[in-house]
Amino acid sequence: MPDHENNKIGFIGATSYIVGTIIGSGLFVSPTAILKQSGSVGLSLCVWLLSGLFTVVAGMVYVELGTSIRESGSEFAYISYVGWYPLAFSFVWLTTLVSNSCGMAILADTFGEYVMQAMEPISCLTDSDKLWFKRLTGYLLIFLLTWANFFSLKKYAARIQIVITIAKMLSVALIIGTGFYFLIFKGRTQHFVDGNLWKGSNFDAESIVLAIYAGNWAYGGYDTLNYGAEEISNYRRTLPIAVVGGVITTMFIYLTANISYFVILSPEAMVGSVAVASDFSKETLGDFYYAMPAIVGILMIGTLNSDIFTSSRYMFAAARKGQMPTCWALVNEKTNSPRVSIFYHSFFAIAISFLGSVDKLINYMTVCNLLQQATAVAALIWIRYKGTTVHREAIRFPIAIPIAFFIFCIALIVIPLVKEPITTAVGLGCAIVGIVAYYIFVKPKRKLRPLLWLDEWSTKLSQLVFWAVMEELDEQKNEHIPTISETLEKSKL
Repeated sequence: MPDHENNKIGFIGATSYIVGTIIGSGLFVSPTAILKQSGSVGLSLCVWLLSGLFTVVAGMVYVELGTSIRESGSEFAYISYVGWYPLAFSFVWLTTLVSNSCGMAILADTFGEYVMQAMEPISCLTDSDKLWFKRLTGYLLIFLLTWANFFSLKKYAARIQIVITIAKMLSVALIIGTGFYFLIFKGRTQHFVDGNLWKGSNFDAESIVLAIYAGNWAYGGYDTLNYGAEEISNYRRTLPIAVVGGVITTMFIYLTANISYFVILSPEAMVGSVAVASDFSKETLGDFYYAMPAIVGILMIGTLNSDIFTSSRYMFAAARKGQMPTCWALVNEKTNSPRVSIFYHSFFAIAISFLGSVDKLINYMTVCNLLQQATAVAALIWIRYKGTTVHREAIRFPIAIPIAFFIFCIALIVIPLVKEPITTAVGLGCAIVGIVAYYIFVKPKRKLRPLLWLDEWSTKLSQLVFWAVMEELDEQKNEHIPTISETLEKSKL
């Protein structure tokens, strides 16, 4: 993207995207999932710590990838860099049309649900009205965040992220402070003494791995900055500090928050809990617990804002490489915002929300997402093995780190294959269909004329509607990026 320094985010904004993305629903959902598999207070805390350490390793791998290949688009950019275009094409389409759209639809729906719960004491809505209220509230949030991301990232979206991240930290501080108050001043240590710390521990290998699997999901978001690499100021310095520092900060927060949960709630109560934070607040905050749904809803704004940032840059990077509609590679010249890709991501999310429950679609795509991550790490290992030229200021770690993380990724793919073979098979099948589509629609030199016409028409219309232009030069790499007319002309050859 054009190198507009005034629109690039700095260290504080970058760190807020990391911390604000990771700390989300994982703090309210994963404690129960991890405890169910580990069985005890002590072992569940160990899983949180171990998952955090794995995430630090993952963050180091993505720091090396990001500083080696200075392009936006994260996994798509890295897989394309080594020439594995069929895989890159398959992953980017599946992720854009299914995974990211479903994820954003679920986030918006959950936001509406929490807002509705917060208004329960004063509302008089029927069940039908509640459904529409929840949906419209989620759509309104999508619209507002989409509009904010149409303008300068540094001046608007990043500032929203910073404010929401501060709100998240204050909310979590309330949980941690309350729990430790009861621990230190009220002597609530019953779940940590007299053998209760390790009581019920399940050391079965499969259960431990599944617990780590849940922990890995809770720490998701460490790769957020890799999607917008070209919009981060002083990238080589900012990326490692923001990623590693953000993950370590999050690990400390997760550990202390879970200790606070265990101070108040018994393991049995947590396992049977649907909303751990709400149950915790009922026991400790009195009537103030009614505010908890509203607090959680506010926290989800940051997660949605980050989702728009990552997904739109992912689509933009793929369009710039000619593997998605050209209009998605348009940017506003003044604000450097990829407005068209932002709009289409939000549009797809709203459209897919009308399908009803999308949980099964998410499950199917989990395998594809893990396979995409493993492929990106494999690309790094291949680059190191072949001695491929990368950016001269790349940060490098011992080769054992990406190899260890690659093995971990493969393990996360194999586990669902054993536990849920049909779901895994569907996910792998979708990836194969995407590869076949690449050889039918992208690989051939002669493109279908209707597709060329549609691409040109949609690009011209998008330029007018979104006040956006094609890039002429990638200043970071000094490479010319073809305009739409050049792309179409080349396709006709």
